[in-house]
Amino acid sequence: TVEKAFPNVAQWLYKRGLVEKHVLRFLTAAHVQGHDLCGHSIPFALRDPTRTKVQWSLRAPLEELYADTNAMWIYSASETRPMLSAHMSPDELAAVPIIIAMKRFTHYALLDGTDHDARCAWILFEFLRQNGVIRPAETGGSGLYFDIPAFEGSIERLLSETLHVEQQIGVSELAYENACRTFTSQYASEGEHFGTPKMPPALARALNG
Repeated sequence: TVEKAFPNVAQWLYKRGLVEKHVLRFLTAAHVQGHDLCGHSIPFALRDPTRTKVQWSLRAPLEELYADTNAMWIYSASETRPMLSAHMSPDELAAVPIIIAMKRFTHYALLDGTDHDARCAWILFEFLRQNGVIRPAETGGSGLYFDIPAFEGSIERLLSETLHVEQQIGVSELAYENACRTFTSQYASEGEHFGTPKMPPALARALNG
């Protein structure tokens, strides 16, 4: 699916020998550690009483997005990479954020629109599209070009924006709910109408092409 939808990413992974099953299992474990152990607990736990008062369908996609973004940041930031470089090669460190994004776009994005993981994938896609990371492939066709250097540069901005949403939990239930609505509206799919969640058309074409 990655080869079809994001061919340049597949080439990047193949060139670095990162598609062997044992390597992908290792990198997936690294993603899970960053996502579940850090992303879902910093700065507010999933069971924070203010968080749980906001409707699940509004907050759940952003909870997943924030957790993913934390994991992306951990493996890409200059502050944390030196600690991890003793255990992972530079290519492996660079690959984890990319694999997180690809998992969202080629697996979770295909789920039903009522699924919070699908909504997370669509919001992430739209954020990256608006920031010039994802654009039509230069060779034409239905595939998309995923600008890896631009992606690396966008992670910190995404973390800052999602962290701002999370920090509103410490302000009030209303502040958190409004922040979720504002963020979701800003990065709503270009294919959404009247608030109905829909997969971004460009991603749908790439996955089905």
